Amino acid sequence: LVGGHRPKSKLAVFLRVFVIRISGHPSGVHTTAMSEPLYIFFTLAAFLAFSQYFASEEKNSIKFLLLASILTAFAYLTRYAGLALLATFLVSLILLHPTWKKRLTSAGIFLAGFIPFALAWSIRNRLLADNATNRTFVFHPITTENLQVGLANFAAFILPVESLRRDLIRIPNLFLAILVILVLVLLVWVVSRGLKKFFKPSTEVPEFLSFISTLYIFGYLSSILSSMTFFDASTKFQLRIVAPVYVSLLIMLVYFGVWLWRKQKTSALLLSLIIFSLSIFNFSETLTQLRKGGQGYASFQWFDSEAMKYLNELPDGVRIYSNETAPVYLYTDRPGYVLPDLVDPVTGLPRGRFEEGVAALQAEVLAGRAVLALFDIGSHDEEVQSVYQILADGLHLAFNKQGDEIYTAFP
Repeated sequence: LVGGHRPKSKLAVFLRVFVIRISGHPSGVHTTAMSEPLYIFFTLAAFLAFSQYFASEEKNSIKFLLLASILTAFAYLTRYAGLALLATFLVSLILLHPTWKKRLTSAGIFLAGFIPFALAWSIRNRLLADNATNRTFVFHPITTENLQVGLANFAAFILPVESLRRDLIRIPNLFLAILVILVLVLLVWVVSRGLKKFFKPSTEVPEFLSFISTLYIFGYLSSILSSMTFFDASTKFQLRIVAPVYVSLLIMLVYFGVWLWRKQKTSALLLSLIIFSLSIFNFSETLTQLRKGGQGYASFQWFDSEAMKYLNELPDGVRIYSNETAPVYLYTDRPGYVLPDLVDPVTGLPRGRFEEGVAALQAEVLAGRAVLALFDIGSHDEEVQSVYQILADGLHLAFNKQGDEIYTAFP
């Protein structure tokens, strides 16, 4: 998919596929049972269909435009960040078509393919959860800690050799400066190419996959930043969240390498050697980690968990309240119920009726209708542990192994 349609350089196609394939970060993301691998697949598939639209003859182009819009809708159904993909394609249609009639007609066709799926999903959510998007508009600025996580993640992406990265990170703001320079260069490039084509329609269309990949980087980052600021305070700059940006950056890296090859072959060879060496090293490190055991909820922490075995032996109908509802569902095949909390992690605001929630939970546990399962308690900060103590107060500690605790009614 990352090669594009009718490329001017077959070398660019091969290098794009090869670099993305051996990069440890995208490979690592695809080993976890999360939504990001499917989201990246739909994104790249939409890129391919969209490029076919511009490359096809007029009579065949509409079907590829509709296909791109449907794939974009599927990306949106996978993750709400798919709105960034929608914005990318709409802006591309406005910038790259020569006339306003063509721009507006193609944008209308694209929206006609996207809206039915998005609208049906919103109606479904509204009926089942009383909320169309499972999001609440609340202002909560991005924390310094979250920004530091993102910067550390970016540093690991561009320099996967940990020992060398530790030495360079001592240089104040080095990786921040690299990030700022990279963003500015990409912004200038995509704006200049896009506006040139918009104001001078007779000029050549920029290299398509590189153009929409760069435009998508800014659309996706804008989507994530707005989500963190206004809709979901719990979202962090983790690898899985920024992985789509890394894929687009790798595409642009190959574009730059091919351009440099035409200008200065020696420099291009040296750059390629460095990139491939780092990529292979990163990929080998990822494979090493995978050999040690499963990742995420497939790790030994969960499939060897004695607490999970205990929960599996509970009578049918007993509810499981837990701080880890997802693995409880995966390993016990029964629903996990979230805990009362002082702060809503999504909005970052105090959660009301905490005392009532605690009383209701404890009443169910003491009546034998539920249990309280707390996993990996020692890894949480003091504030979280204090909440756990409040929840467990007056309950019977029936299980206490491997850092996990399960509370039940008194025998």
